[in-house]
Amino acid sequence: MAHARQQIREAVIAKIQAIGIANAKVMKARTNRVDPVDGPVLIVFAPQEQIDVSAMGSTPPLDRTLSISLEAYVKGDVDIEDDLDDLAVDIETAFGSDPKLGGLIKSIRLTSTESDIGGGSEQRAANMQMVYEVRYRTKSDQPSILIQ
Repeated sequence: MAHARQQIREAVIAKIQAIGIANAKVMKARTNRVDPVDGPVLIVFAPQEQIDVSAMGSTPPLDRTLSISLEAYVKGDVDIEDDLDDLAVDIETAFGSDPKLGGLIKSIRLTSTESDIGGGSEQRAANMQMVYEVRYRTKSDQPSILIQ
């Protein structure tokens, strides 16, 4: 069985794909150059996790706080910042309406958003990084099993 982090990443990707963003390509991790020519590209990865032991014993539960980064890349014209904000609305609404990812986790909340716009006057490129904090719990000897 997959580690709980992988299960959560896959649930986040499934949630984003369910939004139905037109022509969006959703990827697990950035492995190659990103080119959003045919539509937005969204990349999901988990760069950091903090773990706290929540009880005593030989196999205590672990309270985990996982950072999930969603990077969005778009190309466009003068309204490119609006395009990023439209993506943010869709993503924030999806996670706001299901803050436990169907009971998989304890909570998910947006902690930061950063964007950058570049390019010339005819074809501009932009990217946005949204960072979510995901809280969940596993047993210390069974990192693939999520518990409440």
